[in-house]
Amino acid sequence: MRLVSQNGEFDVPYEIAALSRTENIIRVYVPIVGEKGTVMARYSTDEKAKKVMEMLHRAYHDAVTHDNVSAFRFPKDAEV
Repeated sequence: MRLVSQNGEFDVPYEIAALSRTENIIRVYVPIVGEKGTVMARYSTDEKAKKVMEMLHRAYHDAVTHDNVSAFRFPKDAEV
């Protein structure tokens, strides 16, 4: 599955990435690149960021369960 940032600038494979949520910001880390983390999405509240992480987990589960190649684009703040 592909992860597409909120603004569409970044697109990374979920399978080689690690994600973290710190308050209202979701970052992705690609260990083989050795980067410090790229902001994939920023939300107005912690609750919205938590909800989006849950949405991501469901999307990945559905993709794996149905053997479906797909992408998850982080929604804009107003869409959460």
